[in-house]
Amino acid sequence: MSKFDQRSFSDRVYSWNLRYFRPYEFLVLGGSHGDPNRPGYGKNTYPPEELWGNMAETARVIDLFRELVGAPVRITNAYRSPAYNKAIGGARNSQHMQFCALDFVVESASRPSHWARIMRQIRDEQDEFKGGIGLYNSFVHVDTRGSNANW
Repeated sequence: MSKFDQRSFSDRVYSWNLRYFRPYEFLVLGGSHGDPNRPGYGKNTYPPEELWGNMAETARVIDLFRELVGAPVRITNAYRSPAYNKAIGGARNSQHMQFCALDFVVESASRPSHWARIMRQIRDEQDEFKGGIGLYNSFVHVDTRGSNANW
């Protein structure tokens, strides 16, 4: 496996002309990766270069979401290596493994149900993307798989 090229990745992300996000924010390895008491400890990696372009549309969507929500957004999970995804019990065909999915939280008093509602408006009313939106207790998932899905 080749070494991760931070500079090339940064150049790619900057080429997407995002207003609110920086390259390092798309490289979060997930909470289980850094915790020796969790099954995914040490099992995630940075995304392989051949997948970098897959994140462009999702990045554009989360940037638009950030504009609309008017509060800082923190990405909690982006790329998942197959080994990491399996260890944490991720979906067998998780969009995270294709590097076109994000899990996120909003640094405000609002709740995940509110964030998911805004994301569905971006997708369904503004027709900005085709993809999945998953509502969880403490975060929201968004991906640009090419077809709409809700959970």
